[in-house]
Amino acid sequence: MEDSLNKFDFQATLNSVQQALYSVVCHIVFDFAMHGFIIVLVLCVCGFILKQKQHRFSRPLLNVARRIGITCVILCTPGLACLAICKTLPATGVYTGASLGFIVFWTMVTIYLCAEEMNYQWFIKGRKPDELEEATDSPAV
Repeated sequence: MEDSLNKFDFQATLNSVQQALYSVVCHIVFDFAMHGFIIVLVLCVCGFILKQKQHRFSRPLLNVARRIGITCVILCTPGLACLAICKTLPATGVYTGASLGFIVFWTMVTIYLCAEEMNYQWFIKGRKPDELEEATDSPAV
């Protein structure tokens, strides 16, 4: 039992964890952000088409596309820095990119954000200040 305790190398363990963290932040999160940009592109196209038709869905879609785009820019920054410095993304071992998983995740986030933005645009922002005071002053039943 003592032999296994003496063979533990804390520095090697820290190096392994650091390399794994570097790979996840620079490669996997970069892949995640790139898939988010695909969703942003789809939202922008739909938003601009609806804006030309003067549909009320256009503004919420474009606002959500902007918010997701800013998030993706922040998420892909470490990967872009790694690409600029090392000319390649770090190796991730046995990681395989699951595009379907990334797309489904971003779609779920987009649906939630679109619903929240439409709720805000139509029911909160669209109300007059007098209507908001009446809604908050009324007693709960």
